[in-house]
Amino acid sequence: MNILLYTKRTLGVLALLCPLLDAPAARAQTAQEPFGRVRIQYKEFRWQQLSTQNFNVMYYDGGQASARRAAEYAEKELQRITALIGYYPYSKTTMLFYNSVGDLRQSNVGLTATQQQINGGETPLARMSKVQIAFAGQETEFKRELSTQITEVLLNDMMYGGSLKEVLQSSYLLQLPNWFIAGASAYAAEGWSVDMDGFMRDMSKQHPTGNRTAPYFLRSSTLAGQSIWNYVAERYGYTTIQNILNLTRITRDVEVGIALR
Repeated sequence: MNILLYTKRTLGVLALLCPLLDAPAARAQTAQEPFGRVRIQYKEFRWQQLSTQNFNVMYYDGGQASARRAAEYAEKELQRITALIGYYPYSKTTMLFYNSVGDLRQSNVGLTATQQQINGGETPLARMSKVQIAFAGQETEFKRELSTQITEVLLNDMMYGGSLKEVLQSSYLLQLPNWFIAGASAYAAEGWSVDMDGFMRDMSKQHPTGNRTAPYFLRSSTLAGQSIWNYVAERYGYTTIQNILNLTRITRDVEVGIALR
């Protein structure tokens, strides 16, 4: 089945699927997955700061040159991403640059975020506000991951605000399914991808009737979400992505944001 036709049917039943799409979003860089409340730290990082127009880049011994190159790429990507999603940050984004994936695994950032029970669920009040990145040996993968994280930071700031008060208020009013931001971030980083195409083709073969229990979303909300945003851009144009994001932010309702696009 053609991937666009399958994704179109997926988009059509999106309103019915939203309550089901709450599986944890997959992340490409496994070094960022938490494996405990506190990670073991084998070395002390003596952080230094490099400031650009839109980023505060933190690095340590041996990472200055690579951090500078990452900052230059981040500035270029920020312009492209903001043009795509229609949102520009009001303050600088903090980027923590690690010399290796092993060093990144020692990071405790984000593991102790304050939690608040909202509508029977557990919602983090401290939304993702920092980019944590390490060069794992492949330039293409590094740039893709950096673009993904920058988009996630911008979308979380766009949807939930930056201050604790704004995040708390927005968390009560807006409950976004994981595919929404994760998928948009993946799409912003690479648009169409072989992984996304292959995933959706496999799902279309396994569920040719478009099963509304959405097993394709439950298996990977990121790839499924990426396919939706890809379809939206190809079918309705890139400006529609901005419209859906802004309408969702204003109305605090994903279904309304999509319906009014």
